[in-house]
Amino acid sequence: MNVSLTKDTISRVMDTSKGNEDQLKETLTADAQIRNNFSEVEARFKFSLNASNKAEVTDGIYEKLSGLTQARIQDALKIKNEQEMKKEDKK
Repeated sequence: MNVSLTKDTISRVMDTSKGNEDQLKETLTADAQIRNNFSEVEARFKFSLNASNKAEVTDGIYEKLSGLTQARIQDALKIKNEQEMKKEDKK
């Protein structure tokens, strides 16, 4: 599994906002739903950077994402298959 993003792509889609002290810790979550041999994946990687302009933030995001390992992603990943989703729908 390879995470491949360019600095330009990150720069176009990033949302910069000021955080508070609670947002200083780093968190990674990833959820996948499998239907008909396809997976819909949603991932969120939350972290703080010591940066204040767009170029520095873009570089920081690129470095953080490039540093993710397969083991870290697998630890965060929660997978639901079609049968599990049907059981939840019945509740």
